[in-house]
Amino acid sequence: MEFVTKSTLTISWYDGRATALDAMTGQVCEVSRDTLLILDRCAGGATVRQLTEDLRADGYDVDPAEVHATLTELQAAGLVRSAAAGDEDPDAHGAWRRWGPEAMLFHFGTKDVPFVASVEEAERVYADVSAHAQPPLFKRYPKAPTVVLPRPRPVDSRRFVDVLLGRRTVREFDERAVEVEQLSAVLFYSFAPQSFVDIDGLGALPLRPYANGGARSELEVYVNVRGVAGLDDGLYHYEPVAHCLEFLGERLDQAQLTHLSHQQVMCAHAPVTLFVTAVVGRLAHKYHNARALRVMYLDAGHLGQTFALVATAHGLGPYQTAAFRDSDVERALGVDGTDETVLYLLGFGVPAAAPENPLRPAGLGAAALTRLYDDQP
Repeated sequence: MEFVTKSTLTISWYDGRATALDAMTGQVCEVSRDTLLILDRCAGGATVRQLTEDLRADGYDVDPAEVHATLTELQAAGLVRSAAAGDEDPDAHGAWRRWGPEAMLFHFGTKDVPFVASVEEAERVYADVSAHAQPPLFKRYPKAPTVVLPRPRPVDSRRFVDVLLGRRTVREFDERAVEVEQLSAVLFYSFAPQSFVDIDGLGALPLRPYANGGARSELEVYVNVRGVAGLDDGLYHYEPVAHCLEFLGERLDQAQLTHLSHQQVMCAHAPVTLFVTAVVGRLAHKYHNARALRVMYLDAGHLGQTFALVATAHGLGPYQTAAFRDSDVERALGVDGTDETVLYLLGFGVPAAAPENPLRPAGLGAAALTRLYDDQP
C-alpha cells in the first residue's frame, strides 16, 4: 500500500504561515517544515518502508511505526491518500484536472462562501464600509485632450426579439467606417450611468445599463479607434459621466492588435476595439472576501452581453473574446495590472455584406454526430 500526496493540493504561505489547501474541497490546514518534506516525498507515491528510508537518509531518527502514524494523521487531515500501486488517481476530476489548480482554486475556493456569516457581521461590515472614505467611482485623465461625443440618438425601435435573435459574433467587417454617432450610442447605452441613487452610508451610486454587483462601478473601458468617421484615430479612455473620450496616445495598429489577441483576425480588422478593465479596490471596499471575484467576472459578462445587443440594435457587428495577452494589453493601456487589471476584449464594425464562411443550418448529418442529452447512448 502506498501513500500519495493529493494531486489537488496547493501549498502557499499566508500571513507568515505555510498552509496546505485542497483546491477541490476547500479544506485548509497549517503545515510544518517536516510535513512539507513528507508531502514532497509522497508526491509520486511511497510505502511506509520507502518513506522511512528516505527520512533516515535525510537525518531523521524514525521507525516505520512512527512514519505510519504520521501518514495516518496526514490522511485524516486530507493531505494524502492511500492507494494500491498503479491505482487511478481519484482526484483527477476530468475537466478540472485539465484546467489545473488555478481553475480549481478559483472555483472551489469561492464556492459556498457567504458574503457575510451572520446578521451581526453584516452590520459590522456595513458600518466599517460606511466609516471609511469611498474609493472614486470613476477614472479620468484630467490632462488628456478630450473629445465630447455627440448626444446619443434614441435606440432603434426594432422589436427586442429581432435584436436578440440577430445578435451574432461578427468576424468580418465592411471597409466602411463606423459613424461617430454609432460609437457614441454604443458607449452610452452599454456603459454610461443612466442615473444615480442615494444609498445610506455609501453616497450616490450609479445605475448602469448592465447588472453591476453592489453598483460598485469597478469596470473601466478603453477605446482603440482606427476607423470612425468624424473622430481621429487613437487610443482613448471613455469617461462615462461627461460622455467623452480622453486621448491617451496613438492607435494600436493591426499588427499590435493581432499580437494582443493571439492572432485573431477579427480583432485586427475591427474599426473599434474596447478593452474592459477592473479597478479591484472599488469592489473590495464593500465586499471583503474572495466570493466577490466571481461578481467582478460576472459584471464583465453582463457588460459584454449588453454591449453586443446595443451594437446589434444600431446595425453594427460585435464580437467578444477572452483570448488576449493580459500583461501586454495592460502595458499598452498604461495600467498596472494589479490595482487595475484587464478582463475582456470587445470590438465592432460594420458587418461584411457577404462573409466568406456563412453559417449554415445544421443538417441530419451534423445532428447524428451530436449528443444532445447525457442519457443518450
